[in-house]
Amino acid sequence: MLAVHFFLPLNWADDAVFYEKAASTSLDDFLLTSARPLTDAATWLFAKVNLAWRISNPLVLTVFLAAVEEILPIRKSKVTKAVLLFAVFPSMVLVDAGFIATTVNYLWPITFGLLCLFPIRNKLLKVKTPLWYKLAIIPLLAYACNMQQMCAVLLGVLLCTNVYIWTVRKEFDLYVLFQNVAVAAMAVYSYSLNVFSDNSRMLRETARYFPGFGSLNIFEKAELGFSSTFYCMTMELRLAFVGFIIFALFLAVCGLRLNIKPALKAASVFPFVFSLGFGALALVKPEWVKAVCGGMVNGGVGKADYVFSPVSDLLFLLVLICFAVSVVSLLKTKTSRMISALILAAGFGSRILMGFSPTVWASGYRTFAILFVSFILAALLIINESSGLSKDNPE
Repeated sequence: MLAVHFFLPLNWADDAVFYEKAASTSLDDFLLTSARPLTDAATWLFAKVNLAWRISNPLVLTVFLAAVEEILPIRKSKVTKAVLLFAVFPSMVLVDAGFIATTVNYLWPITFGLLCLFPIRNKLLKVKTPLWYKLAIIPLLAYACNMQQMCAVLLGVLLCTNVYIWTVRKEFDLYVLFQNVAVAAMAVYSYSLNVFSDNSRMLRETARYFPGFGSLNIFEKAELGFSSTFYCMTMELRLAFVGFIIFALFLAVCGLRLNIKPALKAASVFPFVFSLGFGALALVKPEWVKAVCGGMVNGGVGKADYVFSPVSDLLFLLVLICFAVSVVSLLKTKTSRMISALILAAGFGSRILMGFSPTVWASGYRTFAILFVSFILAALLIINESSGLSKDNPE
């Protein structure tokens, strides 16, 4: 992995832009209009010193894989190792903004966010977390929260954990509460920086990518996040489609091979059949797909418009329901079902949250990174409980 990083091109997309800016401006000037000071500071540094990124990113990738394996209650096996290798997909394939820009702004916050969840995991498992670790991850928590999607995920997970500890376990953990308050404070800071600052990132990007975004109400923004997520995953033959259909195929194979009810088998197969069918239509009859989704188009870095299609929303909702039902049916224990539900809710929520940003299309497929990581985590849980996907050898 380290050797490959020494040959990656770092002179395209946003990397090229940041290289020019870093070469001509100081760090203070570079961060003057920044809404993400920590990740942007890292981008500035690595744009100036490429070698530092080439050495450090493989390390972060390794930590990411190790954290995924360690944080879940799963067996360590060759199958687990093989699935974990696919965890590299979201971080090193969805690089539509350049290798440095994408990894520093997406892979690194996700990795650091996972490391910040270990105190929660230890608390639930009644394992003591060393003081040095609690102190060491505080700056990592701040870095993770620079990515708005990760900040929202951490806020939701920490809030749910605190409520569970207080109401079910009848316990209190000062550090977990501190993490929750810190993330909430950073979420407020990030929101104010993006929306209310003198050089508001929201205003700049609305004018550049989505002129009508300011007229959308909260329900339309939520619908935009929902419909854009499933449109990209099921009706557009690009990277998001590939990631979704691979996991949908995995669910279909598991559902057909395991001993579950016929209705549940049908639910596990439907997301794959749906995405495969509309993927084929996108190739031979793209106008039919356009008609179903009301003319929705991925605007990319062009000027985007808001399109509402109740037909496509109902279809997408059916896909989501079947998706959720199939995952739950493939897991046997209540604990695994709860964990998978929380993981997938965080993943889908992180992408749907993009409906509240004018860069919902312009930010590209890297905004699916957390969602695809949640797919990988759910797959590991299913593999762990299905004993190699064999219906004759349940665990």
